[in-house]
Amino acid sequence: MKKLKKIVTILLVLSVIIGLQIPTNVQAAPAPTLTKVDITDMTVEDTTGEIYVEVTYTGRPGTTKVTCNNYTCKEDIRYRQTVFENGVEVGEVSYFKTQYTVDDINGIHSFIIYAEAQTLQYPRKTLYANRIFPI
Repeated sequence: MKKLKKIVTILLVLSVIIGLQIPTNVQAAPAPTLTKVDITDMTVEDTTGEIYVEVTYTGRPGTTKVTCNNYTCKEDIRYRQTVFENGVEVGEVSYFKTQYTVDDINGIHSFIIYAEAQTLQYPRKTLYANRIFPI
């Protein structure tokens, strides 16, 4: 019985020592803090003619909102891209579908775009951008 207790004690001490060792390489870094929101472009989906707003975030956004002519645009996550610099994540590019297609824009003189995003960390800050695209 004493031998069993010694063996169990030695195994517990070894497992604690091995568990406390500092890892030799790091696999992931925390997401960068959001520092900028930029409305970079408007694009057209080739097959459907749907018009999208391209928004570039420097850092990782929390909640996001994009409007086009006061219509709330939904993000199409199929087109979202993460931006890397020297193997480190620095931001992302997201695409938001407007209510317009190429066939629907007759009589519209411009697209008034508003984009906002909140930071992930507290205290939360809201960053925003405005841009007008004339037709």
